[in-house]
Amino acid sequence: MTPFKGLMMLEYAGSPCSWGESVWLNKPTFEASLAALEDLSKKRIALSPPNVSLVGLRVTNPDIARASVVRNPRLQGTFQTDKGLMLIDCSLLVRFANGGYYTNYNLGGLPKGMNRQEEFHPTPEWQQLFRSYAEAIREHCVMVNLRHLRKGEERPVSAKGTVINPIQEAMPIRIAMKRRGIGPVYLPRGRARNRKKS
Repeated sequence: MTPFKGLMMLEYAGSPCSWGESVWLNKPTFEASLAALEDLSKKRIALSPPNVSLVGLRVTNPDIARASVVRNPRLQGTFQTDKGLMLIDCSLLVRFANGGYYTNYNLGGLPKGMNRQEEFHPTPEWQQLFRSYAEAIREHCVMVNLRHLRKGEERPVSAKGTVINPIQEAMPIRIAMKRRGIGPVYLPRGRARNRKKS
């Protein structure tokens, strides 16, 4: 069965935008997955300043139709900084890895001042908090990857050919600008704007 998926919903205080960060969980039930996501969310929000809030947690499973568990914790960021908040369009690219398998993950809502001349330079205090977050990722999460093919082997048309891998490493890579299809998905809160018909 496909693993349970956990979604953390975050928002900027005083901004019309929010975003989600999702992970695959290694627990066997909705209840255990939600408990794991709650533990992970506390480590996650510790990486953000107080003007970032974690407003929702949701656990779903792609193999179970219309089934989900939702919580609304309303946790505020606890990382104290005088440098302010990173721009909404910026996020930290983190790589989850195990052997030859990897997946990229993006963290938004982080403090400014961690990028110098295109290199990632967090403070020692932030690095310590990230290590705690990475430990929770390794404990609670997995990756769902496309299976590596042998040379000359073709991927079956009728099957996704995915494999589930534990996460051995969670490494911060660099600060990246959001591009289409990459990074957190930012969603305007409230009524959707009217769009012109094409």
